[in-house]
Amino acid sequence: MLTRRRVVITVLLAAAGSMVILAGSLNSGDDEVRLTEDAVEAVTPSDGSTLVLRQAEIAADLAPGWSGVLQIDGTEIPQDQLRQDTGGLNLLSFTPGPGKEIEELGDGRHVATAIIWRPAFETREDGREVRWSFTVA
Repeated sequence: MLTRRRVVITVLLAAAGSMVILAGSLNSGDDEVRLTEDAVEAVTPSDGSTLVLRQAEIAADLAPGWSGVLQIDGTEIPQDQLRQDTGGLNLLSFTPGPGKEIEELGDGRHVATAIIWRPAFETREDGREVRWSFTVA
């Protein structure tokens, strides 16, 4: 028996199901990638660079409101060796040298990672990783 109540309930359930499917397709994880790309304005050396010097500066230029740490080939740079310009540039940078965690970069391919987060809303545990690679000659 078809009643008005059953029709209304069926229509509401169909609409709710459609909204769940639509919400899932709109939030497919692309937001985090877009957010990360917007958060890192530039990296040094640029991704894919070749002929990089052994003591070249490695840096990530972050958008305002972001903080982070740097890792090079999986080695995290200690805070006391990491330069953080929190002024206008918001730059995280490290230059290898004597007495530092990494004294010089060896020949070959290296991977830099910036772990970034927004301190006003997140902790480091919520951080996102942005990776780029370069080759030292």
